[in-house]
Amino acid sequence: QALQELIESTGIWGYVIYVLFQFLQVTFIPLPAIVTTMVGTFLFGPGIATILSLIGILLGSLVAFIIGDKLGEKVVIWIVGEKNYKKYGTMLFDKGKYMFFLMMLFPVFPDDILCMLAGMTTMSYRFFITTVLLTRPIGIVMTCYLGSGDIIPYTELWGLIVWGVLILLILAAFWIAYKYKDKIEQIVTNIGVKFSNGMSKFSAKCKVCCENTIAVFSPSYKAKLLLKRNKMPYLMITEKSTVQDNTKQIKKKNKKE
Repeated sequence: QALQELIESTGIWGYVIYVLFQFLQVTFIPLPAIVTTMVGTFLFGPGIATILSLIGILLGSLVAFIIGDKLGEKVVIWIVGEKNYKKYGTMLFDKGKYMFFLMMLFPVFPDDILCMLAGMTTMSYRFFITTVLLTRPIGIVMTCYLGSGDIIPYTELWGLIVWGVLILLILAAFWIAYKYKDKIEQIVTNIGVKFSNGMSKFSAKCKVCCENTIAVFSPSYKAKLLLKRNKMPYLMITEKSTVQDNTKQIKKKNKKE
């Protein structure tokens, strides 16, 4: 309520201040995103709140990644705490970028902390930005449009019944997530490992398929490819190319004659 009153008192600058709040809650202010997003929904409506939240949170996520990338371990530990750094940092450093994608997708993991820790890995900016663009808008859009009361109204009996059921389900989900957090994290970790291995195998198969396709149209590339795969000794390739050269010379000679 205090945050809402502060933003309302600023008039037209409320839009800028709200984006700034969303930016800061990702990077430095320990506020849950759902709180600031709901404030924006009540102030501006679900459509504008979604746009402003996306701007602030996506910019904050990128800056958090840059902080991890440029400022390093000491600053990150100071911001996120040593316990969170060790716990989630170990998962990211060991399991790689595909684990980051899954962790950002599931609500049991702290997205803001993960963005900062991801900057300390070898993850590229392109992969990070793609992941954030695919995962973070889901929660923002759901919070804005469900919280606005436009989809499930607060003023009608059926809406109140649905909200009551949803609240019970959310509380049950939080209780399960809290009680079985370690098991859930382990399941997600296993999924991440399998997904990562699957993607590696898929990439290897795609590479082989592309190489085979090029080899069909290029004899010289095929010879190099066979040599690379140790399926044809170098002498055979040399002899083959020599025979081809000799054949071309004989053909030229016959044409002249």
